[in-house]
Amino acid sequence: MYIRLRDLRAIEGLWRELGEFPAGASDQAREHCFCALAQLIGADNVFWVAASLEKSPQPGQPGDPLRGWRVRAFRHLYHDAHKDRLLAAIARYVGAGLPDPHSEAMAATAGVTRAFLRQEIVDDRAWQHSWIVNEALRPLGIADRLVGARTVDAVTESYIGLDRGPSQTFGTRERNLLRLFLAGAPQFHRDALLAHGLLGCAKPLSLREQQALQLLLTDMNERQIAAEMGIGWRTAHQHAVTIFRKFGVKSRTGLMALWLERGPH
Repeated sequence: MYIRLRDLRAIEGLWRELGEFPAGASDQAREHCFCALAQLIGADNVFWVAASLEKSPQPGQPGDPLRGWRVRAFRHLYHDAHKDRLLAAIARYVGAGLPDPHSEAMAATAGVTRAFLRQEIVDDRAWQHSWIVNEALRPLGIADRLVGARTVDAVTESYIGLDRGPSQTFGTRERNLLRLFLAGAPQFHRDALLAHGLLGCAKPLSLREQQALQLLLTDMNERQIAAEMGIGWRTAHQHAVTIFRKFGVKSRTGLMALWLERGPH
């Protein structure tokens, strides 16, 4: 995989910058990552998808085109009401096991950290005739897509995708840059999954619980957290108790320990 020295240094710089964000700033880290990748690789939009393995198709049963993988969370850089509705529809289709050919191809390669140009895994005819292009991407002005995935564990993956309009398609340089970024940023993906309750958590966090979690990872007390969220102290305390229970910890110290954990993820 050939990487220009200038590009290598830019990716290394991004890794360092992401490592400097505190535990309670996963949203800010994600936005910073998106903006940096959009500029470095060249994209009109950047998105993140969390996926987990639900179950494998049972013998004798109709096959699952996603091989048990399901979308658990979705975030993107630039959005508006129209785009949000279309992207939510995509998530519902894929979540219901009715994927587009690109999602099928990515699921078929699960288990390794990877990045592919669209044409490397989906031929032009299948892509142009797919429902996702005709019902969602084309109306948004999206003509080409580059997607990579970081394997976090045997049942969890974190995806980064970039979209472009019709003026220019992605090439090998852009694919290699995305693959390099994914290969060297394990903690970024792990933290993003933790922040949504999709790793080490008994049940995914609600949106309000995600907001409370980020504040619990700061030095704010529960009354300050309540004021920040515009809720009562008792509600803030209940959010904290629920979050602790879902993560299997007893206190904010135990919660912070999950973010400070480092290892070969």
